[in-house]
Amino acid sequence: MQPHSSAALPSDPGGRLAEFRPVGRLGQVASAGIVVMTVLVLISDLTATWSDYGRLVDHVAGKLSLEAFRDAEFERLMGQSATNAFALFGVTVAGVVFLVWLRRTRLNADQFSPVRHRYSPTMAVGGWFIPVVNWWLPAIVMNDLARASDPVDTGRRHDTLVVAWWGTMVLSSVVRTIGVIAIPRPVVTYAPGGSGIVDGAEEAMSAYLSVALVNTASAVLILAGAAFIVLLVKRIGAQQTQLFGPAA
Repeated sequence: MQPHSSAALPSDPGGRLAEFRPVGRLGQVASAGIVVMTVLVLISDLTATWSDYGRLVDHVAGKLSLEAFRDAEFERLMGQSATNAFALFGVTVAGVVFLVWLRRTRLNADQFSPVRHRYSPTMAVGGWFIPVVNWWLPAIVMNDLARASDPVDTGRRHDTLVVAWWGTMVLSSVVRTIGVIAIPRPVVTYAPGGSGIVDGAEEAMSAYLSVALVNTASAVLILAGAAFIVLLVKRIGAQQTQLFGPAA
């Protein structure tokens, strides 16, 4: 195992001395945004999902009339729309900060590390927005960055934290997709005038419960993925400061 050398500072093609750009503070802001928005979005999603199931149980038991059930569903949808708008704004801000951090750490690695990257800095950022490709490209980008920022070149091909982070995120998407496909849409038959459920109550409760369980399993995976990426951001920032910083 050989440590990366930082004895001599490289120069860019124009002959200017390469400059290390600190990433610690930016990484902290990105990590805080990721954690806060992940927790808020998951709490909102799970609260709505389990509330839907609880209202259905009350409706089937006769504690909630059909009209009250539908009114509650409508109010939840309206509230969810406002929540989604806030979440979109927050996730966008957190995402932009993270991508700024990614580009800065990538440029640091390009200047000071001998490890070869498989994608350009532009593609490293833009690839997150390309459908289908964004199922694997971000993982490759982060894996190359993690290897380039490691003070000791172990020769490993895959970084453990990157595998854990991307694996949980992909698995979360797979779980939700399977849930959408596998959970049938229930058909509930009411007596004339909506006075009571004639058929389909058990199927409806089973479907709502399945959705809640699938969303919960997916949320646990997403939360784990957020923890892994935060650890990765923190580790890469510390390693780059150690390797490439002025005191290195």
